[in-house]
Amino acid sequence: MVNFITIDDLKNKKRALIFFAFIGALNFIIMTIIAMFFYPRPYNFFFDHFSSLGFLDANWSSQFFGGISRPYLPNPVSPILFVIALIIAGVAMIPLWIFLPSQFKECKLARILSWLGSGAGLISSPFLMLVGVPADYNIMLHGIGAMYFFLFFAIAIIIYVGAILLNKEYPNGYAIFGIIVGVVAIAYVFIPFSILNAFHQKVTVYLFIAWAMVQVFQVWPNLEK
Repeated sequence: MVNFITIDDLKNKKRALIFFAFIGALNFIIMTIIAMFFYPRPYNFFFDHFSSLGFLDANWSSQFFGGISRPYLPNPVSPILFVIALIIAGVAMIPLWIFLPSQFKECKLARILSWLGSGAGLISSPFLMLVGVPADYNIMLHGIGAMYFFLFFAIAIIIYVGAILLNKEYPNGYAIFGIIVGVVAIAYVFIPFSILNAFHQKVTVYLFIAWAMVQVFQVWPNLEK
């Protein structure tokens, strides 16, 4: 897609919106990496969750989860970057969910499944943005946002696996990839992985992003110029 994108392509509203979906996913990766560098203590990629970037107090998790009392450690920059990344990603995914069913016109069942999948995907977007509420400010809202974002995004992908298998235009490899992403995501939601939980979260998020980007590449050539 990127190799042949032109200004004229972006003048088309559908292509501009689907390109925004690609940029939103890429932006999340970039902004969260930058937020890690601004984190007031060393950010451990394998043991710190994405949510840690949004803490107002960088030591809050030690006290809440580990019972270790530590002095308040202000985290002024990372939460701002984290919230911006979440909002952009949440909004950017909406065009993808809207346009993706256009790839499933030939088979009625595939078309129905695609709309059901997109419905679950659309529901996931506001929950993704809700994750931006700092856990140390309101852990209930933050937790609800995180749990239901992962759940509904995973459901969307799993439903789309069925639609893809029914669509002869889609390579079966897309369905296999969807199954892998869905299983990893559902496992993250329902099976605790103790100290590996934060790393499992990152694997899940990056697989979500990869899945979304793959769909953008699939949808892009078929949108009206």
